[in-house]
Amino acid sequence: MFTDKYNTNQEPPISTIADKSFLYEPNNNKFITSSHRNSVFERFIDSKSCFFNTLLPLNKNDCRLNIAFRGHRDNSQHHPTVGKYSLVNGVGNFVELLNYRIRGEDKVLEHHLNSCAKNASYISNSSQNELINYCGKYIQNILISDIKENQFFSIIAVEASDCSNQEQMSLIIRFIDSSFDVREEVMGFLHCKYGLSGEALCKTILLCLKDYSLDISNCRGQGYDGAGSVVGHIKGLAKRIKDYNDKAVYTHCFSHRLNLSVANSCKLQEVRNMMEQVKQLSYFFNFSESRQNLLEAAITKYYPSATKKKLIDACPTRWVERITGLDDFKSLFVPIVFCLEGMSMNLEKMCNKET
Repeated sequence: MFTDKYNTNQEPPISTIADKSFLYEPNNNKFITSSHRNSVFERFIDSKSCFFNTLLPLNKNDCRLNIAFRGHRDNSQHHPTVGKYSLVNGVGNFVELLNYRIRGEDKVLEHHLNSCAKNASYISNSSQNELINYCGKYIQNILISDIKENQFFSIIAVEASDCSNQEQMSLIIRFIDSSFDVREEVMGFLHCKYGLSGEALCKTILLCLKDYSLDISNCRGQGYDGAGSVVGHIKGLAKRIKDYNDKAVYTHCFSHRLNLSVANSCKLQEVRNMMEQVKQLSYFFNFSESRQNLLEAAITKYYPSATKKKLIDACPTRWVERITGLDDFKSLFVPIVFCLEGMSMNLEKMCNKET
């Protein structure tokens, strides 16, 4: 796939494919002329096929494990000597895995990196980006094919600022596949370069659907959060999409509505007091090893089948992050009560006056 865009009928750019085996014939001591480019390019692709057979599975492995492909220092000056460990932090997982394979006696990979030209190693940051883009495009094409097979779809989108303060919109397509399973597939992150108004967001989505060759007339639903630029009945994103297709019914995201409802309920004094008690109890046990040991002993005695032995602080931001802490507190409630009663009586003289 990496070499698909350079076929045998066009001269590939020297900056992309500049290997000595491609540009130079050492036996004749001359550079290859354009009349020989087809046969030489085919030989070049054959010679590199083994290398790419090694390269692409590493890319797949990083994606499967959901780990970063590139690092903070992926320029060639930071790359380790072939087969050695990195001397600086921040070199990406891809480069590290390549050298790990070389240390595992991958002779094809070792020969390539030792003999290739500096601008034909295919492990530079630009080549890594190209590999990532091609793999992403390949996955996108499969998803688009599945969507087109069943014609109708819905769009789900949410906008947020990334760590560099760039406004990004995640676009999800919801559809029913050939097995009649409902699927929601992330198609990509769109840079909101036209702005954050309803008109600008609509333009961003329509251009993206056009790139995917998906007809907006086949859209049967749209789901967003409740922001004004989205739900406005005159100039909002949902209204503008309905202007193109009145069958694209807008639905306010149910998860977002639930989050808003729970967040509003947390303003009640009773709920706030309960959340504060859970937080203080988690701090009380977690910040003292002796108290934590007493809690674990109580859990073992009164709830021996428990899989959790520690309280988790209820996250103060999003409700969905609090649920784990509250679930743990609820399941361990009985051992917690007995533990606190034992500590208050201090029969075993294991607690100080402050406790």
